[in-house]
Amino acid sequence: MVYIILINYNGWHHTILCLESLLNLDYEEFKIIIIDNGSRDSSVDIIKMWLDNRLCAYIDKGHPLRSLIDSSMARDYKKINLIENNHNLGFAGANNKGMQIALSDDACKYVWLLNNDTIASRDSLKKMISCAENKANKKIGIIGSKLMYFDSPEVINGLGGKYIKCIGKPIQLGINEIDRGQSFKEIDYVIGASMLVRKEFIIDVGLLSEDYFLYYEELDWSIRAKQKGWQIMQCNEAIVYHKEGSTIGSNKRLKTKTVVTDYYTNRNRILITKRYFPLYLPTVLMASVINCILRAWQDGYSTIGIICKAILHGLNGKKAFYEGL
Repeated sequence: MVYIILINYNGWHHTILCLESLLNLDYEEFKIIIIDNGSRDSSVDIIKMWLDNRLCAYIDKGHPLRSLIDSSMARDYKKINLIENNHNLGFAGANNKGMQIALSDDACKYVWLLNNDTIASRDSLKKMISCAENKANKKIGIIGSKLMYFDSPEVINGLGGKYIKCIGKPIQLGINEIDRGQSFKEIDYVIGASMLVRKEFIIDVGLLSEDYFLYYEELDWSIRAKQKGWQIMQCNEAIVYHKEGSTIGSNKRLKTKTVVTDYYTNRNRILITKRYFPLYLPTVLMASVINCILRAWQDGYSTIGIICKAILHGLNGKKAFYEGL
């Protein structure tokens, strides 16, 4: 049994589209847990309407991914459980709540953490399970899928990531490249938009760290995995289409950033450096200051305050949540 966990935050339209693609999977043994992360809009009511068969997802007729969506109104809702949080627990907190439910089921073998702004190809889950089972003799803990852009399905969103320790910068491999079947032998982390994990891995390594709230959680998990002797891998045969940044509003392809992104990326690169790579803290701080200057030059001085606050919070370990989220 695979438990699929989706986090919704003010994004019911993305969530419903993702759900309809999941109900089209060619793998039968799964259940879906939707965690509504304290949405401030009408997400919960609208998702309940969808669960009551009173509406369906919409995708433009000419969209190349339209065939992946099941809008037949004949769906197996017994697979789906909607959980409502009173407030936003962050990426890790919400996913951890879902994983705790999954772990309580003896039948659970895998958990698939999937962003709600994704569309899964029909064979994506089957392909990832196949990758996991074929590597049964190896200690594989986290498996990532090939992420492609939703609006440009031929363009890669990410094939795993590398982490540049000296400046605290994660890099999504293959990003913005046309898909030609390329792959990368070594990755430092699996991109958090789609992560299949073994139940045994969660029990051994633990849940996601809730210290970050947003960004760097998957890197932290991957580091802890390797410390415990687990391996991580990409399954590039499993394709997931990603809108990217739909909840926060940032987008690497368009090179757009929000204040929320600025705060958490700058704070969390310092938190993770202090935790795992303390010798690199001086160079990471220098990179953060340079980044602050560059952002001020590009986007105006309004970004300086939030980046400086993020750096200070990273240094003193303050787990503040940005009020604008």
